[in-house]
This record gives sequence, C-alpha cells and structure tokens, in this order.
Amino acid sequence: MGCRGMVSASLSERERVLWSRYTWCELKSLIPELAAVIIPTGSIEQHGPHLPLDTDAYIAEELAIRVAMECWKKGLKVLVVPTVVIGCSSHFLPYPGTLTLSFDTFMKLLEEVCTSVIHHGVKRILLLNAHGGNTECLHLVARKLRERFDVVIAVVNWWDLARDIIEEVCESPMYHACEVETSLALALSQRVIMELARGELKKPKSRFESTDLTKPGMVYVYRGRGRKELSTGAVGLPEKATYDKGSKILSTLVTRLVEVIEDLVKLG
Repeated sequence: MGCRGMVSASLSERERVLWSRYTWCELKSLIPELAAVIIPTGSIEQHGPHLPLDTDAYIAEELAIRVAMECWKKGLKVLVVPTVVIGCSSHFLPYPGTLTLSFDTFMKLLEEVCTSVIHHGVKRILLLNAHGGNTECLHLVARKLRERFDVVIAVVNWWDLARDIIEEVCESPMYHACEVETSLALALSQRVIMELARGELKKPKSRFESTDLTKPGMVYVYRGRGRKELSTGAVGLPEKATYDKGSKILSTLVTRLVEVIEDLVKLG
C-alpha cells in the first residue's frame, strides 16, 4: 500500500493527541514514536439531578486529552484512543437513561480495542478510568493482556491518584456525583446545574466497609441492584462543589498522570 507517511501540520494542538483524527498513513509513521496511548473508560449512568449521564465518560476523555497534550509539550508523544463510553452500570438501571454492558461484554470490548492497538505496534497502554463500577474488570483485562503480549499496561482510577489533594480541598467524602466529582466536572467545563446539586451522605453498613472512595474499606461487599433508595441519585454533598476545588484536583491529576506515563516509558 502506497503511503507518504507524513504527519499533517493541519491538526490543532487538541486534535494532535486524538488517535481517530489521523489518517492511516500518518499513524503508520507516528506509532513507532509513541511513548504510550491512553484509553479512557467511563459510563453512561445517572449522576443525580445536576450532572449529565455522560459525566464519567466526559471526565475520563477530557482528562486524558489534557494529559496527552502536556506529554507532547515534554517531548512524549501520547495519543488518546476513542473513549469506551459505556461501562458496567447495572446497579443504576432503576434510574432512567442509564446504559450498561455486562461484565463479560465490557471486558471483551476493551480487550479487543487493546488488542487492535497492540497489533499496530503500541507498547504501552494506560487505561484511565472514571467509573468505579469498571475497576475490577479493568484489572482482569490488564492481567489477561499482559499474559498474551509483551506490553506495559497500567490501570488508573483518577481519584486514587489524587487522594491527598481531595482530602485537602474538599469538605465531604467522595462517592458518586458528590462534591469531588462535581468540582472536577466544573473545572473540565462539563454541563453542571448547580442549583439542582443536592445529595445525601450514606453511612457504611459495616465498620469494615467504606462509603468514601478515597478511603477504601477493609471488606468489599457488592450491593448491586436496587439502588433507587437514593432520593437524588447523588451520594455525597455536591452542593459544596466549586470550580476552584476542581481546578486544584485537575492540576494535580495532570501532573501525576504525566509522571505515570514517564514511569511506563522507563519500564520498557
């Protein structure tokens, strides 16, 4: 196949980090130069009355793009693969609008996306996750891929990378459509209806469990379906969210995710 193999200068700074904005000829010459690719994963599910259904997917993608753009400034060529938008959200099906994949379907979808990327010569993959319901599946996919291919693959939940700054700037626990997530959404220019931002704190049902994602419990109990007992769908206090809080969290995340990619490069 004939191909000139030159990357066009017509791409904007934002487009330059998006896998899907290149031609195949351009990617053919660019892939060998890549430090890594980022695959964002999110969900389409209820996020209270104040945040859109795509909040997790939006956060994952926008965060990935900002990280990739910062990497390019440092001489690390990183591309963002199209977001895996729908995740594992069966626990929120009682709320209108929620879409879900089964665990098996989600893992198969992600595994095949990663396999395609690896087929083209990518050596390092960062799975950047913004939905807690995806976590266990992402870990399994990473393990399966590593056993099949000689690649470096990492999984990051964004909140795990910013626990200290979240505790420093926010006033209430992080869980779902809460102060933390709403603040980050504001900083990323997501649609937020602050006048409707209301939630409720939930107490753990056991002293070994946790309802704060930044302070994991000692025991995991999956409570699954039937979550309609939440009056608004938001667990936490989103009314305390501000743009400034979100900006501090965002700045920390971008810096640390760039460092994660730098570490992946060192691994091989």
